[in-house]
Order: sequence, then structure tokens, then C-alpha cells
Amino acid sequence: MKKYLLSALLLAGLCVHAAAADFGTLTISSDREVIDDSVLYELAEADEPSTLTLRTPNGETGSLMFDGTEYHLQPCGQTDEFTYSVLFSADGENAYGLPYTEWFMADSDIGQHIFDPVTEWDARHICSVPRWRDCGTLCLTGQNKLKPPYALLTRFFAIHRDRNAALSLEMQPALGQPLLLAYHNGTYTLTETDPNRFIRTEWTQLVPLPTNDLRTLSLTLINASGEPRPLFTFPHPVTYLTLPSIV
Repeated sequence: MKKYLLSALLLAGLCVHAAAADFGTLTISSDREVIDDSVLYELAEADEPSTLTLRTPNGETGSLMFDGTEYHLQPCGQTDEFTYSVLFSADGENAYGLPYTEWFMADSDIGQHIFDPVTEWDARHICSVPRWRDCGTLCLTGQNKLKPPYALLTRFFAIHRDRNAALSLEMQPALGQPLLLAYHNGTYTLTETDPNRFIRTEWTQLVPLPTNDLRTLSLTLINASGEPRPLFTFPHPVTYLTLPSIV
């Protein structure tokens, strides 16, 4: 009877240990993006064998395992396995000035050098994590007037009250290519593209300025030299009158 109880307790302990080593499931998009990477930080600090299941939105699965010494990656939908000794992250900015985090495996932590364009590293990319809020796309008329509804603009200003939040806002003119406005670390970045060019400019302020039409405001970027760059006009209900204090 005592042996039976001891065996049962050992079995229960093994089950608890196995459950503790299961890090659950991480969903990775087709662009290798994830929304929340907190589990990867936990796995990078693991000191016992642990398993994280990887899954794509279309149902393909893979795994990222730590055997106590090395990490083993089986990408979703593949049978190949890649083995490295270190799991680490590296922070950077994309072409639009927006922050993101990249996760890699390598044989040493090269997070401080992974974005060096000169040096090649033997590293396996796992996923990317956008660190900004996407506020959607505003549609403009041929006269660069904001088309209703105005909910996205209201949402943009509401999020922007948190000056520590990185965010983006796309504008789609009736004619021409879209523009992307990004905010990060106190700087506004406007990116304009067409088939032959990619223009990125930086600005220090974003303010709604009065126009000749007393019923509208012009959302305008201003650079360090005081030069303005109007983006679009929009109606100014009373709730917008406080905007200069928050942008």
C-alpha cells in the first residue's frame, strides 16, 4: 500500500512538472508577427526543459523547445529542426520610424549587433513584435478634406494623449499614393511613397490650425525650423478646440 501511494505521488509530481514546462501556444501570422511575446521572455529565462507550441491562423503548427541546454525550433508546417544555444530579442525601428522587437536563436547573444548591415551572423529569425498602435486609414477627398465618419481621427487623438505610446495613422488621398504618419519618442515621421521614390521626413509638432473657413481646421505638421506641412482639413466641433494642448 505504501509503495502504491509513493508511486502515485511520484506520478502526480511528474504531471505537475510537465504542466509547468508547457508554455502553451503562440500564434504567428503569415508575416511572422505576434501580438504578445511575453511567453518568449519566459522561455528565454527557462532553466528546465520547456515546450512552446507555435501555430499559424490557418492551423499549421510547429514548436520551440528548450531541452535544458539548447533551443530547438520546428517552424510551422515544416519538418526541419534548427538547434541553437541562445534565444534572444533585439529592438529596432522599421523604415517608417516605428519600434518593433525581433526574436532570434543563435549560438551566442548577439542582440546588440544583429542589425549591423556589415556583419553576417548565423542566426535563425523566429518572429517580429510591433511595438506601436495602428490607428487605421483615413480617407480624403480630392481637396484633402477628411471624409466622414471621423471616429478614426478621434481615436488617434485619444491614444495620442499618452505621449509614450508609439502609433501610426495612414491617409489615403482621393488621388495619389497613401501617406503614413508615425509618432515615436517625441518625433513625428511622415512617409510618402510612389513607384519611384520613398520620402521620409521628420517633424516636431502636430497641430490643428484654423483655416480661412471658420468651420474647419487644418491638421498640420511643423518641423524644427517652423515650416508647416498641411495634411488635411476636418470640421472642428467644440471637442476639438483643446487639441493644441495634447499634440
